Amino acid sequence: MIRPATPDDVPFMWDMLWEAAAISDDMKAIGKATALGRIEVARYLREWGRPGDTGVLTVNEQNEPIGAAWYRVFREGNAGYGFIAEDIPELTIGVLETARGKGAGKAMLDALLDRAKASG
Repeated sequence: MIRPATPDDVPFMWDMLWEAAAISDDMKAIGKATALGRIEVARYLREWGRPGDTGVLTVNEQNEPIGAAWYRVFREGNAGYGFIAEDIPELTIGVLETARGKGAGKAMLDALLDRAKASG
């Protein structure tokens, strides 16, 4: 099941940011706390809830979160890894390792696309 992200979900979203960042061997080498403390990583979630921030979570049958996906826009001077333009959001997506390969990522991406289309 997909549901909108709320401020209460931010701690889990930090965990999912680590899942997204840990695809890099450099990030794995420095560890979760150090990686998430780096400005180039933390910018994807720090001060979550700004205008334009949009996110969803996938929850399992017990209503426990198993994945999160979100997007936010950045200014050119504060660009992230995937920056294209100030009016194009950057996407972050993470799924617990035990839940991967079962469609959670695709479902969240589809939900975010729907929200982006609805907001113009």
